[in-house]
Amino acid sequence: MKKSFTFLLTLVFIVSLSAQQPSWMTYEETKPLKSGTINYLKSYKAYSVDHLQLNKYLRDEIPEQNITGRTRMIELPMPNGKLNHFQIMKSPVMEPELAAKYPEIQTFCGTDGINYIRICITPTSFKAFVLTPSGDVIIESVSPQSVNHYISYFASDIDMDFNLPELRCGVTHENKVENSYESTDKLAELAQSVLGNRPVVLRKLRIAIACTGEWGSRSNLGGGTVANGLAKMAEALTYANAVYEKDFAIHLDMVSGNDRIVFLDPDTDPYNDFESMGGILLGINSSVTNSRIGPNFYEFGHVFHTSCSDVGGIASLSSVCSPTGKGAGVTCWYDPDVAYVAQRIFCHEMGHQFSAEHTFSNCNNGVSSQKYEPGSGTTIMSYSGLCGATNIQGGGPPHPNFFHANSLQEVISFTRNVITCGVSENTTNTYPVPEILTKQGLYLPISTPFELKGRATDMEDTSLTYSWEQFDNGPYGDQLGAVSETGPLFKVLFPSKDPNRVLPNWNAIINFDNVDNREVLPRNTRNLTFRYVVRDNHPGAGGSSWEQLNLKVTEDAGPFKVSFPNVLADKLIKGVCNLITWDVANTNKSPVNCQKVDILFFKGRDYNNPIILKSNTENDGSEFVDIPNDLATNSKVRVIIKSADNIFFDISDIDISIVESTTPKVQFGVAPNLVNVCLPDNANILIKTCSFGGFTGDLNLFIESGLPQGSTYQFAKNNLGPTDETNLLINLNNLTSKGNFDVVIAAITPNGDTLRDHVIISAIKNDFTDQKLVWPLNGSKNNLEIPYFKWVKSINADAYDFEIATSPTFGNTIVYSQKGILNDSIRPNIVLQENTIYYWRLFSSNFCGSNTASEISVFQTVNKKCTQVPYEGNPVDLFSNSTRSAVSTVNTSGQISDVNVNNVRINADGVSDVSLTLISPKGTRVNLFNYNCANSLDFDCSFDDEAVSGISCPPTNKKRMRAWEKLNKFKGEDVKGDWTLEATAKSSLRSIGRINNFEIEYCADLNIVSPILINNGPLQLNVSETKVIDSPLLLSQDADNTADQLTYTLVSPTNHGSLKLNGVAFPVLLSYGSTFTQKDIDSGKISYSHDGSSNKSDEFSFIVSDGTGGWLGIAVFKINIGPVSTKDHKDNLDILIYPNPSKGVLSIVANEMVYGNTNLKLMNSQGKVLVNKNVIFQKSTELNLTSLENGIYFLELKNGNSKITKKLILQK
Repeated sequence: MKKSFTFLLTLVFIVSLSAQQPSWMTYEETKPLKSGTINYLKSYKAYSVDHLQLNKYLRDEIPEQNITGRTRMIELPMPNGKLNHFQIMKSPVMEPELAAKYPEIQTFCGTDGINYIRICITPTSFKAFVLTPSGDVIIESVSPQSVNHYISYFASDIDMDFNLPELRCGVTHENKVENSYESTDKLAELAQSVLGNRPVVLRKLRIAIACTGEWGSRSNLGGGTVANGLAKMAEALTYANAVYEKDFAIHLDMVSGNDRIVFLDPDTDPYNDFESMGGILLGINSSVTNSRIGPNFYEFGHVFHTSCSDVGGIASLSSVCSPTGKGAGVTCWYDPDVAYVAQRIFCHEMGHQFSAEHTFSNCNNGVSSQKYEPGSGTTIMSYSGLCGATNIQGGGPPHPNFFHANSLQEVISFTRNVITCGVSENTTNTYPVPEILTKQGLYLPISTPFELKGRATDMEDTSLTYSWEQFDNGPYGDQLGAVSETGPLFKVLFPSKDPNRVLPNWNAIINFDNVDNREVLPRNTRNLTFRYVVRDNHPGAGGSSWEQLNLKVTEDAGPFKVSFPNVLADKLIKGVCNLITWDVANTNKSPVNCQKVDILFFKGRDYNNPIILKSNTENDGSEFVDIPNDLATNSKVRVIIKSADNIFFDISDIDISIVESTTPKVQFGVAPNLVNVCLPDNANILIKTCSFGGFTGDLNLFIESGLPQGSTYQFAKNNLGPTDETNLLINLNNLTSKGNFDVVIAAITPNGDTLRDHVIISAIKNDFTDQKLVWPLNGSKNNLEIPYFKWVKSINADAYDFEIATSPTFGNTIVYSQKGILNDSIRPNIVLQENTIYYWRLFSSNFCGSNTASEISVFQTVNKKCTQVPYEGNPVDLFSNSTRSAVSTVNTSGQISDVNVNNVRINADGVSDVSLTLISPKGTRVNLFNYNCANSLDFDCSFDDEAVSGISCPPTNKKRMRAWEKLNKFKGEDVKGDWTLEATAKSSLRSIGRINNFEIEYCADLNIVSPILINNGPLQLNVSETKVIDSPLLLSQDADNTADQLTYTLVSPTNHGSLKLNGVAFPVLLSYGSTFTQKDIDSGKISYSHDGSSNKSDEFSFIVSDGTGGWLGIAVFKINIGPVSTKDHKDNLDILIYPNPSKGVLSIVANEMVYGNTNLKLMNSQGKVLVNKNVIFQKSTELNLTSLENGIYFLELKNGNSKITKKLILQK
């Protein structure tokens, strides 16, 4: 309910610090006084002070702005009736020339050690803004007619429930200064610049604030005079500086000629008849400001107007310092209250000018490109409170006085790395040092609460505030709680003094079974990213630092839940043991791997001070704990089961009563209830009893069921007393295969009752030899650049780590890796280079550990050459109900085999009103995007026929997707000429868009001739002998490459000897990824030395590549160790074939006499037999191949038990 403002005649004296310091007195309500703001306040505290004395104290006693920290104390009243002590100094918001002309306008800044304050005074007004973790506190004089009467209130108590239009922001990208802060190097530079203990550099910029004649002439806004207009502007800028100094270390001063753009007459101002439309004002203000101030005398501009008919405010993105439109910012004053408008509109629109995008994810079905906050969002760049069903802030919480972590990154980078205008000023402040205490990369179970922990230090300030903010950009549904599988889940909270955050909030956990539509626990496998933001709140130049935490959630575990005690009938007996149980829900298995838990409880609602019942016990689902005897009977508690080596937990759903034991009873249990056994091994289980109420007698133990076949067991003792324990050993050495066995252990009580508990034995081997890499095929060619990998899972593996690299050494050549894969396939979010050889492997793991790397599989991407042509034209504006085009010219001829459209960047509000078409030089048209993706803003994507997904909404975040029509329509055309990107906008396009960029990538197929392996061992040598591997043993040839161009890459080295490259200054030991050439082999530089072991064989594997795209897959070179047996000699033909490659006639020569019939078979590369005949030759014969086509063939010769197969190439 609204309150009217009244005062009681009786004054209550509070305190006076000195003769100079004014004294504040509280008032009670008696009769109403007229005031614009207080008519809309739900709650406030009324005060009185001598305005002249207050003004004099501020003007005469407060020190000028300084970097030494010299301040003076002032007491100011708060809404709770108390006085806070603030240390303040003068802090102008006008350039000196302007301040000298209007000395009655004074501004100050300071802190009470926790909260930042900014003050603005004039002869007839006082306004103080205190930025607190509970929201903004406003302290202001009631009116110029009541200068001695003041109110103190929270900004959240401003009750604007009269009929306001929708305060939609009309951000545009026109006049945008191109910002490359998202590049990896710029983000790294930014991360270094805000690194803890680095000095904070204050960025000072001049702002030109204009006003329309409507605003200037209105009595409660511009006040009808230039001085009054400037005073109101100074109040708004005072609040903006409080926020921008705190978060960005940015200070704004009104430019010295600002009084020349305060217009007081609607009929004579330069904004013409369309000034009721913010979008029109946006385009006019820069020219107005330039003509009155001069384009070189301010960094950016803004214009104040009364109610706008189209928007609540509008600004051009990244327009600060723009050479053409730096005045492109509009704030529409729907209400005269400075706190309301400056907080909700002015700071927001200026944020756009400083490059900050919207951060909400759904507002009345409208979305932004930076969807980091659920629904409407809560930070300054959100649409907090304006989004109906998706409003995150409900029930009148404070409007934000802080920016989201993404906005911090955008604005700090923009002002430090992009623009160069303004002045940089050194300060005595340094950035705080955040430290995340939560381990990176943890896996969490679904639908389970968790806690994030951090801490920070700062060299100067103790008033640090902390904020844990989710940092996952993604979609959100049309009502609260309608989260997506990738987007934001958790609302952003006000920065507070608590460095930790529990998710969801404790109220939801205690009272609503973990349910809060504003903080939704993840229910699917996904990534979770958080930014830990620390602010030092340093007066005048705050430091904001952050660190990032990456977590994962898995559907294979959870929800992790307390089972007992958990319902109203459950009781805990004090002074004795109690059996606590919980649903482990696979959290003890990979990938969560939580092996230990802590058991605690808290009394009442004192969740910040839990009492430990047991620490670091097995996460097996049950545990005996002793309830303290000093608890009062019928006390109410909640039990907490918390991961000891992770961050998730659960509590009892309801309050649990503590009771006295009344009847004799014995409890029986085993620990752990889950046992992992790495075969061959034994399971050791602890069995415990505990009793209360005078129970007597022994329990007789036995195994009732579930014992694995072939196993044996033994109790250390078969009988247990009422409070006793023993061990059970289950011998599993004879178990040969994995399995899960539910073993029921029972105990018979003296009165004949049977008590039961069970243990699940999970037996597994650390043997992954049954795992096979399937796809891409080993040695395959022409694989897509967007790859898909598949393997046959090992029966013993729980998870897999994946690596792909450009060298078999892996290491720093890894281009992508992923850990903890539970499936048998993966499609990495990468685009590989064309015409490139890649190696991939797996590491399998289970609770027994991880094996060494799997076999290596190798493949090659498509043999094509691709060229990317950048767009060199100017941005092209896109208007509603129009078609506009951007043209990129390719100057080189070539036949197209593939076309991609990369880095399409178009501003459009919204994209569902836009169709995109690519037109080739020949005139062929391909529709890329056909009015898809309702309610999305902007394009930042690429189109590729080989992309994994089709049109994906929103088309942002550099997504790669298939176009609406296939791009292969261009195949076979000549690429040379003008390529046109045509954008067609419907009449419903909400604001001016812009085509900023697109890049044509065209590819041509390559004709590749691959090497052929002619000779491949084996090498025969004696124990400890060294031999050269020369071309009769290892030989590859290529029709268009020489021996020095044929490179061997070692995929796996020898195991029982050393392979060396000799003939250099020092012999080189060849290992994984080592290379040598065919010329090295021909020159006798490759040798093998046996290590003297008893092994009779060795080998190494390799690939051969020619440097132009030709290659052959993994081959194995065999090495035989020891004397050659007679049988070995007899069973192998020693045959030489030449020339190879052959032009048609092939000579076959035996190195020794061959007797009798020899069967000769010639097969093609598919195994089809082309020639099958018997020949008689003693030393040589010829084979005519002139009728065959060029290609690879295999010649097989068999004589008795001796057989040999040779590979040959026909190249006529």
